[in-house]
Amino acid sequence: MAADTAQTSSHVVSRSEISQVLMAAKIRGFRDSMVDWQTAWLQMNVEPSVEGLAANYKGSIDTMGKTDYAVLPYGAIAVPVGKKTLAVLTPPDRQQVSRVLRQIASARPQPLADYLEQAMSQIGGATGAVIAIDLEGMFSANQLQGRLSNSDTFKATPELVSSAAKFLSSARGMTLKVAFKDTATATLTVDFSQKTPDMRAWGKSLLSEALTNNGAYFADIDGWNFTQQEKSIALEGPISPAGIRQVMSLLEFPTEVPAEYQPGAVLTSEQQHQLTAKASLARFRATEGLLADLRKDNRARTSRLGESALWFDRYARKIETLPSLNVDQDLLDYCDEVVLQLRIQATYYRMASSRVSQESTQPNVFWGYFTNYYGETYSHWTRTESDASRAKRYERAASASNRAEQFQAIDTATTEIRRKMTDRYKVEF
Repeated sequence: MAADTAQTSSHVVSRSEISQVLMAAKIRGFRDSMVDWQTAWLQMNVEPSVEGLAANYKGSIDTMGKTDYAVLPYGAIAVPVGKKTLAVLTPPDRQQVSRVLRQIASARPQPLADYLEQAMSQIGGATGAVIAIDLEGMFSANQLQGRLSNSDTFKATPELVSSAAKFLSSARGMTLKVAFKDTATATLTVDFSQKTPDMRAWGKSLLSEALTNNGAYFADIDGWNFTQQEKSIALEGPISPAGIRQVMSLLEFPTEVPAEYQPGAVLTSEQQHQLTAKASLARFRATEGLLADLRKDNRARTSRLGESALWFDRYARKIETLPSLNVDQDLLDYCDEVVLQLRIQATYYRMASSRVSQESTQPNVFWGYFTNYYGETYSHWTRTESDASRAKRYERAASASNRAEQFQAIDTATTEIRRKMTDRYKVEF
């Protein structure tokens, strides 16, 4: 966390107080983000405050045995698992708390899968973040062949589908590493158990298409270089702050953790006024930053309506779960309205995608009799676009128009709340 960000709120841990973060999730399917569970382990340089977490996120405190843990209202629990270690888990249930505490007390912790162990070893030095997905045995060749047959990547070369599906079924896992030097760079690697064929003609296109289909695409990838090794392929290039936020939005957990909190503290009216101004400004700027990422043009141009729905849902959730302690009620109401607008648009995209999927993908055939210049009658037939293609054009145009209306409503509300907050707290919002 940047120093200037940390200064905007007294209830977030600065980057120097967190030494390492480990995130894990069990994913049943990428397309609809079907996540069975998620866990984040925060290794800290200070003792975490469960009371602070509950207060900051307006949650509650519960107890399992001798251990207190926080129940957070947006669907997570926070459990101290060591003097300076905090676990954040979703979904929130006592069974998970009990399971975590038993594993911590066990002398034999469960080992990670081989591929994840290998990914863990890459953390250190300039590499500041690693996201690894274990894909061992996840896809069969027959399953992949059906998907690749409808892939845009192989439209011009359908003869490659069978061999590509057989090779891709040997995927061991995918790893995204982010390194921080003078600038941030990222490397997306897919590892296989078989020797890699020549994929220079279609490798990058297929990776980009797969990420797009599953709602994990971000614009930086377009400028990355494609390389391949004996048993792996990779995309590598610079990654922007917006790209990092989009990547991290794929795994959700509280990134802002209170270092300490004093429920009984008595503040003067002036101190409370300043505290509210600071907390409100921090939330307003965070919301503005997320909206700026979401409104980029590539969101409107995407041909995947379902992907747009996923992004709008994700960013609505991120805005909804920003810290709300001491934030001005009018600003909280504004944020709730923004979340509502984003979810309305996500629902619109999802319904549009559903309507397109109900149409036939087979090209239509037009046939009829015509008369030429000499008065002779002849018959002629031609292929026209499929019902699905036509529906997609209409739905994309309607969705773009609706998207513009939603952002116009958000812009109007933003102008109004900025003026109100600036006037109330004498701080430029």
